[in-house]
Amino acid sequence: GFGGEGPGERDADNLSFLMAPDQAEDASEVSALAELAAQNLQLKQRLRHVLAQLHTLQEEVHKHQEDASQWQTRYWSVQEHQRFLEAVRIYGKKN
Repeated sequence: GFGGEGPGERDADNLSFLMAPDQAEDASEVSALAELAAQNLQLKQRLRHVLAQLHTLQEEVHKHQEDASQWQTRYWSVQEHQRFLEAVRIYGKKN
């Protein structure tokens, strides 16, 4: 082989030395397109995985928002405090 390579050790995909120049360009373009297609498939699979994770996280956020909306703060709103003061004024501080 060339440069110390034994028979069959040469890259099997790089057979352009056996082809006419225009065929070598076509083979190179086909190889590049095949690589792009493989990368495209990998990206699509990754995107599907990430979208599934996003959906799961959105469901978790929605669940926690629902839970939080049922909780009540320990402080009164301004309206609640005003109603309390009015009740104390009307009914006094004792039962």
